[in-house]
Amino acid sequence: MKIKNNTLNFTGQDIFVGIDVHKKSWMITILTEDIEHKTFSMSPQSSNLISYLRRTFPQGHYICAYEAGFSGYWLQQELTNKGIRCIIVNPADVPQRDKDRRNKTDKVDSRRIAKALRNGQLEGIYVPKTEDIENRSLVRTRQAMVKNQTRCKNRIKSLLYLYGVEITEEQVQSYWSGNYIRKLEATGLLGPAAKTSLMILIEELKNIKDLLCRLEMQIRELSRSQGYIDKVELLKTVPGVGLITAMILLTENYRHQ
Repeated sequence: MKIKNNTLNFTGQDIFVGIDVHKKSWMITILTEDIEHKTFSMSPQSSNLISYLRRTFPQGHYICAYEAGFSGYWLQQELTNKGIRCIIVNPADVPQRDKDRRNKTDKVDSRRIAKALRNGQLEGIYVPKTEDIENRSLVRTRQAMVKNQTRCKNRIKSLLYLYGVEITEEQVQSYWSGNYIRKLEATGLLGPAAKTSLMILIEELKNIKDLLCRLEMQIRELSRSQGYIDKVELLKTVPGVGLITAMILLTENYRHQ
């Protein structure tokens, strides 16, 4: 008497997974070579997706794709570490019909990615190393702090102009120097409420300056590391390029090494 074996086995079969990534959920479309399995929403954890694929398509060859965006590279890295091939694609490279543009939904986007992946129409973008991503974040944080500092200075200037307070450059030698800040703190030309507003803005400015100092110290230390020191020195030979500019150029170009 023969015993029927109902064990699923997808050995040698490609399973295509299109992921439309969002913060609170992912829209997943799963296709085989011949059929569309289904499109469904899933909580945004790679472990849930991996468990579903291995349970539903055991021994299959899983190929996943999602569009580059706010979510960065962590999902690709987690899936790759678990032995699942995953590519990140440029959103502009995913084929899109006029109908898809008019009826754009998460389900539509997920299906587009999965179908283009099955048709061999997608090519993954370069995925940098985690260390390179972290170094870029450090330099970008410094750039964000510079912008915050400029906004804070502008708010201080607007407040002074509103009340007709003027401190000339001759009085302070240089704007935004320590001497200038002390002159602002000592001014008696504002009423109590306006003076409180000014002091809070000055405190914010000082905090930003301290943060910038810490960031720049860290960036200088990074610039002396083995992966950067020679290239930084080479870039600094270009007129107008200093250490910070060199580090911006190098960290924004992941393939400098």
